[in-house]
This record gives sequence, structure tokens and C-alpha cells, in this order.
Amino acid sequence: MSDADTPVWRLMLKPMVVHLSALYFGCPVYLVGGAMTQDDPRDIDLALVLPDDLFVACYSDRRDAWDATKTAAAVDDWIAVHMGVKCSEPPRLWYRWAVDCAKHSRQLTLALHRRVDFKVQPETLAKIKETRPRELIAQVIP
Repeated sequence: MSDADTPVWRLMLKPMVVHLSALYFGCPVYLVGGAMTQDDPRDIDLALVLPDDLFVACYSDRRDAWDATKTAAAVDDWIAVHMGVKCSEPPRLWYRWAVDCAKHSRQLTLALHRRVDFKVQPETLAKIKETRPRELIAQVIP
């Protein structure tokens, strides 16, 4: 596909998400969902994959990030909520994660003039979903 045939949103996407990879310690940003197969998708789904310990360090209470057993438990709890398991009170980590993802989704939506659904995923969830197609869009190598 030549640049003339490439949808405008695809041409604009990579330069906009390179900074996200840099912001998140050089972790990879993937295009996922319908935007991989459609020139005019309903929305653009992006997933940034963080190692589990870094995910917990970014979003949980700071004391949990130093304890490997708490890290694993925090990621397991987050995945359960993410996969739809009902709970009376989602973990604090989930709230911090949701606010962060919403902030970046909003910024990318405004910049691309197209709805963007940006999510940060812990590596454990990315491995669960690894059978689904994804395309590496950006990764800043530190």
C-alpha cells in the first residue's frame, strides 16, 4: 500500500504514539481490533504493554510495587475486573489505570479527529490475548 492509498489516520498515527512508548519506558504500542483490517474503522484501538511490575509501580499504591507477591496479586485482581468479574469495589489500581487511559485516549482522539481507545495492559494480560492479531506501531528503544 503506497502512502497515497494509506488512510490519513494511519499516516498520522505513528508519530503521535512514539511519544507514548517513550513516556512508558520504551514499551511497545500495538494497533489492535478492527483498525487493523478496515480503512475506515469505528475507532482505533491501541494497546501499550508494560511488564507486570512496572504496571503495578505506575498504578498501584507504592508499597505494593516493591513486593513481588503483591505485584502478582494486584495484576490478577486487575485482570479479573478487566475481564468482567463483578466485585463490590474495584482495586485502586483500576481507578488510576482508567484515568490514565482516558487521558491519553482523549488526547489522541482530539489530535486524530477520530475516536481512539488507548489502553495500557500488563504483560500477563497481553499474553492471554496474544492469539488476537496486533501490529507493532511504535517502540522507543532506550
